[in-house]
Amino acid sequence: MNPSEQLKSICNDLVIGLVGEENSTLWWSSPNKAFDHRTPNEQWEKGSDQVINYLMHHAYCGGGS
Repeated sequence: MNPSEQLKSICNDLVIGLVGEENSTLWWSSPNKAFDHRTPNEQWEKGSDQVINYLMHHAYCGGGS
């Protein structure tokens, strides 16, 4: 596994924690307003930093209880 694949795998673990394993594939392939209505997969190809920052914010700073 190359470093990019490893980083995406870690991000997918965050997605699973946020939306559940059953919805993780849907999350990666659904348009997202945060990425100008691109899917997270499309945004990842364009530049992974925005997806990583989005996930880190929602996983660690999202204001959950």
